[in-house]
Amino acid sequence: QPDEESNYFLGAYVRQGGLIYTPGAINEPSFQFEGDTVNSYVIAEDRSFTTAGFRTTFDKRLSHQFMYKVGLNFSSTSGNEHFTSRDSLQNTGPTINTDFAGSDFGIFAQTEWHPFEWTSFDLGVRYDQHIAPDLPLEKQVSPRIRWNFLLGEENSAYLYYGRLFMPNNIEGLRTIALNVSSSLTPTLPERDNFYEAVYTHNFPNGLRGKLAGFYKDSRPGVDDQTVGNTAIKTPVNIEKVKVSGLEMSLSYSTTNNPVSGYLNAALIHAYGSGAITGGFLDVDNAGPATDLDHDQRLSVVAGLNYQPVDWFVNLEGIYGSGLTNGNP
Repeated sequence: QPDEESNYFLGAYVRQGGLIYTPGAINEPSFQFEGDTVNSYVIAEDRSFTTAGFRTTFDKRLSHQFMYKVGLNFSSTSGNEHFTSRDSLQNTGPTINTDFAGSDFGIFAQTEWHPFEWTSFDLGVRYDQHIAPDLPLEKQVSPRIRWNFLLGEENSAYLYYGRLFMPNNIEGLRTIALNVSSSLTPTLPERDNFYEAVYTHNFPNGLRGKLAGFYKDSRPGVDDQTVGNTAIKTPVNIEKVKVSGLEMSLSYSTTNNPVSGYLNAALIHAYGSGAITGGFLDVDNAGPATDLDHDQRLSVVAGLNYQPVDWFVNLEGIYGSGLTNGNP
């Protein structure tokens, strides 16, 4: 019947990956193992992992006004962290070999409700749980709502709120981190309240514009630090992280014109405050407001494409503001 259909999806995946870091001859030995205050070493890392999982969804449209969807996903990760060391005379030092395993599970239900022609609602709730080495079971129930406004043929907009749960990579860094810190605190998943407002407008002759603003409040947030005097990175928690941004885009394309193009710009500011914990490292403090814009705040990308029948040429320009000063 019209406006009535259902769909079922089932997919499985396997991912294999790793990280190999071999220090060069110019790297000075500066890492000391627990209990050895005499010798210093350079650390090499060889990480490998395998992730296997599946995802399944089912959706059914009951009418033009109502549709629902349910689904779940599960993945399991196992791997190995192998650290080796050498001193200034290239002699082999201690090695650390750690196997690790963990998993992620999520289940969700959502609905699309279209009570009137000018508006619709996307409503959903999701449950996630994360199991990782040296970490208690982490879980969260996350509601989400999107209110859509259909303002004629040329204009549309929506307001969105979502509670987000973002675990870190499953890995085995505790054994190396305990050589530089006595902390037993792992890194917890990032938990966010995310707000977004978007307006789009279709101009005549193929020009489209979009304006979006967003705000993210993370408690805790996630950044990264190095483990001791090494090149080994580990995620850590910052007690509070706030990110606000404004994005604008213009694009142009038509079926009867070989010229198309776009202009995207974003102005984003991130800062953190409070205690820095996790990674099995010593507790630090971000202070009342620490700038987390490591690279830049303003980014602009523009592109122009000319494509007749059987060839094309692209021009692209990228602008980044950098940071004007190092003040908080």
